[in-house]
Amino acid sequence: MKTAVVLSGGGAKGSIQFGMFKYLYERGLRPDAIYGTSVGNLNACGYTYVGIEGLERFWTSVKKNSNIFKFNWLSLLLLSKGLYHAKPLRKKTEQCIAEGKEPKIPCSSCIVDLGTGEIKYGQAGQVDYVDYVVASASIPAFVEPVNNMVDGGVREQSPLKKAIEDGADKIVVILCNPWRENPDGGKVGNWVKNLLRTTDILAHEIFLNDIQACRWYNEKQISGKRKIELEVYAPEKLVIDSLDFNQEKIQPAIAYGYECAKKGPVIKE
Repeated sequence: MKTAVVLSGGGAKGSIQFGMFKYLYERGLRPDAIYGTSVGNLNACGYTYVGIEGLERFWTSVKKNSNIFKFNWLSLLLLSKGLYHAKPLRKKTEQCIAEGKEPKIPCSSCIVDLGTGEIKYGQAGQVDYVDYVVASASIPAFVEPVNNMVDGGVREQSPLKKAIEDGADKIVVILCNPWRENPDGGKVGNWVKNLLRTTDILAHEIFLNDIQACRWYNEKQISGKRKIELEVYAPEKLVIDSLDFNQEKIQPAIAYGYECAKKGPVIKE
């Protein structure tokens, strides 16, 4: 049986995702391939090159937002393509890949070509893989695109379809957001929080479509085709916002994700 792990996007909420992944890893989860979008791709890249311990070091090293993104002052003059640039993230990604040297398992990074709208996948080990990792975290308007590539979550919040096409028999999806969007109600406030909340709502709708694609595959199954086992893990509520890249929020979020995973999947079929 070929097992794939699919990691969704969600900014700093990727710390919750890491906590869930860590618990599942400690309970024996060893994927044959891994797929990620946005921060899910950062987690996928980290696991692929430096393992679960190295990935934990990454989250421990993030002390503030500027460790990931820095404000782009040219945006004040409308001379940039995003409010932030991701040079700090690029540096961390390059360090991770240099430390691991070679990918331990196949890893696919989902991005969207902003010009054509096409979904593309970068593969760990290819020459320009760093570009795909950074681009996958490039939230349109917030972060500058990389070679016209942006966050894959624009079209595919959880790249289930790619995992199916690659022959996965079992898919474990680990979300950054609650299965029921946000049962406590989203935070409404300044324009940044409102935009992030809108992004969460749209991302959830995209994810539902991703899940439906997997269910459709199983329902339309014909003789000789495999049935795909599906497990989905998700936090019960949000304990950190997308741009809360600081240890005061990250460490409790990791611990919370760990406890959420203990309760089992929200979907198992």
